[in-house]
Amino acid sequence: MERSAADVLFIAGFGRSGSTLLDRIFGRIEGFVSVGEIRQLWRRGLMEGQLCGCGEPVPECGFWREVLEDAFRRFTPDDARRVFSIAHRVDRVRTFRALYRDRADDGDEYARILASLFRSVRRVSGARVIVDTSKSITHGLLLRKALGDRVSTVHLVRDSRAVAFSWMRRRRRPEIHWKRAEMPTFGALRTSLDWMLVNTLIGRARRRFDPGMTRIRYEDLAASPRETVIGMLADVGIPLPNDAEVPDRSFTPGIDHTVSGNPLRFQSATVEIRPDLEWQSALPAGKRRLTTALTWPLLLRYGYLGRE
Repeated sequence: MERSAADVLFIAGFGRSGSTLLDRIFGRIEGFVSVGEIRQLWRRGLMEGQLCGCGEPVPECGFWREVLEDAFRRFTPDDARRVFSIAHRVDRVRTFRALYRDRADDGDEYARILASLFRSVRRVSGARVIVDTSKSITHGLLLRKALGDRVSTVHLVRDSRAVAFSWMRRRRRPEIHWKRAEMPTFGALRTSLDWMLVNTLIGRARRRFDPGMTRIRYEDLAASPRETVIGMLADVGIPLPNDAEVPDRSFTPGIDHTVSGNPLRFQSATVEIRPDLEWQSALPAGKRRLTTALTWPLLLRYGYLGRE
């Protein structure tokens, strides 16, 4: 069903599942604007001064300065700390039940802040659809509270064993430009338990987003990017203009004002999309068995078991 009022595409899922790749793809589609993990705007962006996808520290980025001025008139570092304090209280896994039942303390206040922010992103960017890859389902519930059925949701999943392998690898964080820093690493046990929890909660929240929620797999996106994106948008009722060009296996990214995410958001050279299957040979057998044993119910549901 086509829903012309839908103008926010929220990507829900677990980290290291390919949301930054979606960000870069949508950044090349006319009428779409990617803002990355906008829930990280307050702390990582404004308080810490991490880099925007454009390469400038977020407080110095012209796009975000204009958005904040449009939304809040005058927005100071103290305001950023105040908003982060509110967000930190309400946008957490332990508030899921309260948010799902619309009984969360501070939920109304933070929803109003998000509504103002997204209205200004739309005005400043001129885009028809805003893509938010924050992934947190509690953030998604707050978005739904703020914007109602203008929010369409995509549940992005990836094989838990690939995710476990990705969280074990060391990667530099270029957005932390004032020192050398690496992304945190986690073992297979913690990753497996968190992967199950996050994806289970997204499944439980599904009824709050229907109509307008679909699920895609990273592996399908990497194998057939254009086909998967077009099908995804059709499923949630966001129409593409007839002349819209959707990137496929390779594309040259533009400048995206994304907050937080994978280092791919800084790549300016041609992006070559191909499935990342290194885990199949590099993930130690013991960790592979552990991850499979802990996550098999959802691996089965998502169609991964029996597919090597």
